Amino acid sequence: MCPGAVHTAIARRARYVDPAVRDFVTRGFDHRLPGTRPRAAAAAILSGVVAGRDRILVGPDARALDIGVRVFAGALQRPLATITGPVFRRMIVA
Repeated sequence: MCPGAVHTAIARRARYVDPAVRDFVTRGFDHRLPGTRPRAAAAAILSGVVAGRDRILVGPDARALDIGVRVFAGALQRPLATITGPVFRRMIVA
């Protein structure tokens, strides 16, 4: 199962070093990511399990990333980590 962003409260409920970081992360998560609603994610997962799929991609961002990884054979990993790393390093996840 390969989920993209699923719009749940996980980003808002995580622990952060600084409230400004929390605001930045949650604003980005809620408004900038092409996320999937929880009900749609659950339906996609259930449908994939029932169909016996080996891989279940949930959401347009997961599908786009999957295509990118297949086309560029891993060349996207370092640039993606460079972009997302600073945000994740500033977070403390409980």
